[in-house]
Amino acid sequence: MSQRPDSGSRRRSVPTGSCGATSARGESAFGWPCQRAGSPPLPGRELVEAGYLAFFQCDYRDAQECTEEALRLYRRVGDRWGVAYALGKLGLAARELGDADRAEASFDESLRLFRELDDRWGVAATLGHIGFMAVAEGSLDEAEAAHAESLTWFREQEDDSGVGMALGYLGGLAALRGDLDRAEALLRESLQVTEEIGDRWGTARSVAHLARVAMLRGKDPDATDLYRRALRMFGDLGDREDSAACLEGLAELASRRGNHLRAVEVFGAAEALRGLGTPFSLPTVDPAAYERRVAALRSQLGKESFASTWARGRAMTLEQASELALSPDARER
Repeated sequence: MSQRPDSGSRRRSVPTGSCGATSARGESAFGWPCQRAGSPPLPGRELVEAGYLAFFQCDYRDAQECTEEALRLYRRVGDRWGVAYALGKLGLAARELGDADRAEASFDESLRLFRELDDRWGVAATLGHIGFMAVAEGSLDEAEAAHAESLTWFREQEDDSGVGMALGYLGGLAALRGDLDRAEALLRESLQVTEEIGDRWGTARSVAHLARVAMLRGKDPDATDLYRRALRMFGDLGDREDSAACLEGLAELASRRGNHLRAVEVFGAAEALRGLGTPFSLPTVDPAAYERRVAALRSQLGKESFASTWARGRAMTLEQASELALSPDARER
């Protein structure tokens, strides 16, 4: 049986009080408990949660170091659940640091352990991690299979937070595939679920995905409004990584309006917020389309103007970049 302490009851909110540190969403990672009921207190759980917080602040080196230390502690005491838990977060950090082999190995071991423990929440959440990495690598079929199985597990356990998350990922995937009707249907269902349970991070993510769908439909004013709504929400949560994705969407829209200077400045700010210069957190920005847009802007502005404007954006704080992106420009009026 699953070792989740609240099994048997419908989950409409996430636990927040049991963690030494919480994620940027203000909750334990992917809705998991930070520790199994009845297990001895260990510093490992605080380290994993601190690492997950660092992940959402784009400090991937710190995230990796925290989860590696937690993993050593869990292995030392023979806590298989803790090992599986830490491996899932270690895989996320490794992926962002460009170590795809380590990320895959971490996720695979985490999934195997959770299946052996019959921890259904762990299985579902790890499948979400695997789907997340597959999107970044362009393996959309693998990503969809993982998120669909994750959704099945979460529905079976009546875990509304997980259901909302999985629906959001599937909606984002449908948008990437160009199936905009399916994408919008899934995302609106995700939005309804997350709003009902008060999941602010899940709500913000669904809104950001819907912004991408509106942009793909050519409804740029709607897309701008939705991206700005999501950016405000992520900013309130302190989520730099997903704020960066919203900034990229707003930069793309500014470029389409012909406001090239603003577009370059906001793109530069987003790159700095991510820390690694590789835009693939929320699947709201197609990496290939991103490269094409940036190349076009460089050509339109000229190398010197582009470089100085990009550098000005990179020097901005999240608050400064958000203020710029949230303010209407003359071409919107």
